[in-house]
Amino acid sequence: MEKNDTGEAAALQIVEREHRLRAALEIDAAGRSDMGRERTTNQDQFLIARLHKSLVIDGSSLDLEDRRWMSGASQGRLLLVADGMGGMTDGAETSRLIVETLVRHAVNTMDWFFPETAVDVQDIWDDLAAALLRSKRRLDRVRAAQHQTEGTGTTLTMAYLIAGQLHVVHAGDSRCYVWRHGQLHQLTKDHTVAAKMIEEGMMDPADAEGSQWHHVLWNVVGAGEGATLKPELVQWTLAPGDAILLCSDGLTKHVDDARIAALLAAPIGAEECAAQLIAEALEGGGSDNVTVVVARAHAPRVAPLDSTLE
Repeated sequence: MEKNDTGEAAALQIVEREHRLRAALEIDAAGRSDMGRERTTNQDQFLIARLHKSLVIDGSSLDLEDRRWMSGASQGRLLLVADGMGGMTDGAETSRLIVETLVRHAVNTMDWFFPETAVDVQDIWDDLAAALLRSKRRLDRVRAAQHQTEGTGTTLTMAYLIAGQLHVVHAGDSRCYVWRHGQLHQLTKDHTVAAKMIEEGMMDPADAEGSQWHHVLWNVVGAGEGATLKPELVQWTLAPGDAILLCSDGLTKHVDDARIAALLAAPIGAEECAAQLIAEALEGGGSDNVTVVVARAHAPRVAPLDSTLE
């Protein structure tokens, strides 16, 4: 083998080793939701799910009485936060319906049973965008059957973790953050009219919070042909030590980014971190439903069985 070939082979082994480490990241995830101090119902929803290959044995010549259902290693994670709109009961029903539709889509339609080395980002993004559009179509059908085609909707921020990658599909003003090495990164944009006006140079950022457009959304999963839905898609390569936060705006109304970063930086588990975030939102006023999902990425305790790591 030529010297340069040896160097290329060594570089390839390093890349493969890093890929396996990212793919084997252990995820500690937890979620919390609270009605808030000034609301009488909770229209928020959250979901944390593992995706597995599974096998259900209906019959066999083998003695498998204790193993009729077998599940393989986790193929990925789904994290989701939704904030319903459209009146107290309508908002809660809408966010519930959308989450249920997305779960069905993930189980029955999404192509997440693929080898780690064959992950195609565009395929994942197509799947995630299709999931959001499918959920809107179902909402349209349900609301039309109820003769209610306008005024209901939900924000949706969904994160899909696979092979060391975080893929986010988003609509509305719920948010996805990643904390890394002391820095808090907001991966999603707020789809409010005020944020859009700032982006287009029509409003000063200092005037946004007091503006009538601050909480008016232009992009949501809503009912009716006039409801705009333009899925925003974001990707992030995970590393050990990263902390992921999905939250409804009930958190960010009362807890600023500096405090969010401090809580994510604290050496505590996802469950305790989620509880503290909720507590601070309530202490800060609790004017809205508040929902958080926290996920922490840790290096694997043991290298994968097919790994060449020493």
